[in-house]
Amino acid sequence: GMGNQATILSWTGAISSNIFSYSAGAFTPSHVTIADLALKTTVATVTGIRIVNGGFDTFENLVFQGITTHFYISGGFRPALRNILVAGNAPRDAGGSYFASMPHIEISGFTSYGTSTATAVLTFDAVAAGTVTNVNMYAPVTIGIIVQGDCQGLVFTTGVIVSMTRGVQFLLAAAASPTFCQFIGYEFDQATVYCAEVVAGGNLSFTACEFTNSAAGVIFGAQADVIRLR
Repeated sequence: GMGNQATILSWTGAISSNIFSYSAGAFTPSHVTIADLALKTTVATVTGIRIVNGGFDTFENLVFQGITTHFYISGGFRPALRNILVAGNAPRDAGGSYFASMPHIEISGFTSYGTSTATAVLTFDAVAAGTVTNVNMYAPVTIGIIVQGDCQGLVFTTGVIVSMTRGVQFLLAAAASPTFCQFIGYEFDQATVYCAEVVAGGNLSFTACEFTNSAAGVIFGAQADVIRLR
């Protein structure tokens, strides 16, 4: 559970730093495991965990407080994130995570509390065949989830996203748009713009989801015809 963090690491280093970092020029399985740890800072633009072209990494029972970018993971294969909690740490807000250019991802249990000034709490860019389960975001006042570029076959199951500008936004990136992505059992509550907005994408579906919107206008954007509701 979230009480398992045995160590608290309070970062006081330089701004624009990476607390944990692994980088390779090409895909090289890194087999990194980081677990039972709380990362805290009041320093600006800190990245908690940065992995480039790694693979088969596991991150479990982690807390991020005041970290601008919790995870930056690009390239590689199948990072697994389990039981992650993110929050602000005055004067820093709750931050966001970015995942890009990988054929698989597994996220199970991701909770964000409080305001974030990141573009989105979770951004997926050209990520294929992943499962994202049990995501909860409370009052991020930003976009909850961005799915962009050549994302295919991402399945988001069970989540609550409350008080955001957009719950989820689908975007064009690198001349590609997301396809065959699903949201199942999500509650999108009190979005100020759209609960779900499709700027670009196709074959997107929402099954057993609830949408409530505090703003005037429609729930979906101009590309609503590409969405299937079940």
